[in-house]
Amino acid sequence: MKFQRNPMPRLFGDLLCLLIILVLWPLVFIYDFIVVLPEIIERDNILHISAVVLFIFSFVNMIANLMACTLVDTAVDREVKVPLDESAEWIYCQVCDCVTPPRSWHCKFCDVCIRKRDHHCGFTGCCIGHQNHRFFIFFLWYLFVLSAVGLVFKAAYMWSNNDFMHCWKASMELTPIILITGCGVWIHVQYIIIVLNTFSLICGFLGLACQIPMLLRGETCAEKGKQTKYNCGISYNLKTVFGERMHVAWICPWIESQLPDDGYTTNQEFNAKN
Repeated sequence: MKFQRNPMPRLFGDLLCLLIILVLWPLVFIYDFIVVLPEIIERDNILHISAVVLFIFSFVNMIANLMACTLVDTAVDREVKVPLDESAEWIYCQVCDCVTPPRSWHCKFCDVCIRKRDHHCGFTGCCIGHQNHRFFIFFLWYLFVLSAVGLVFKAAYMWSNNDFMHCWKASMELTPIILITGCGVWIHVQYIIIVLNTFSLICGFLGLACQIPMLLRGETCAEKGKQTKYNCGISYNLKTVFGERMHVAWICPWIESQLPDDGYTTNQEFNAKN
C-alpha cells in the first residue's frame, strides 16, 4: 500500500472540514467522556464500562480511518501497461500525460487521475478510490455510531438537568456567540456541541445511505443506476471494497485486508490475467 507524498488538502473548504473533525470532535468526545457519562451512568458498573469501551473504540476508529483515507495513495499507477485486449477501454489523460484504466477519472482538485474513482470528499480532503474506499466507509460508520450514541447520552444528561428549555432558548437567540442572553455561557456551549453532534449524525447517515446501495451493486458514483460488468454478486462486491478479510477489517484500519482485484477488471478477467 502506497502513501501520498503530500496528503494536505488543496482546497480551503477541504482543510476546514478536516479540521472540524480533527479538532472539534475530540472536544465533543472529551465533553461526553468527562461531563455526560458520569452524570447519567454510575461509575464502575458493567453499563459504564461498556459505554466507555464503545466511546473509545468508536472514536479511535473514526479518527484512524479518516487519517488512513487521507494518507493512502489511490492514484493511477503510471507504470501499468495497457493490455492489448482492453486498450479500447483505456483513456488518455492530457493533464497527467498518461493512459488511465477504466473507471478512472482525473480529479481537478487533487490534480491526479484516481483509480476506480468514486468521488472527491471534502471531509477527508482527497478522492475516494480503489485503495481507500474501505477506510472511508468505516469512517462514516464510526462517525454515525459515535454521533448517535453521543446524542442519546446528551439528551439523557440534559433531561436529568432540566436543560432542554434553556438550550431551546439559546437556539432562538440571534447572537448566541456574543452571549447577550439570559442563558449562561455553559448552555451555549452545550447547544453548539449538540448542533455539531446532530450535523455529524446527519452526515454519517446520509453518507452511508448513499454508499451502501452502490457497494452492494459494485458501483461507483459515476456508474450509479447503470448496468455494468462489475456487479459480481453482493459478497464479491463487498470484498472489492473491504478486502478478503472483511469480517475483521472493521476492527481496525491497520488490519491488512487484500483487495481481490485491481479495481477496473471483473473477477473473471482478473483471475484469467493472474
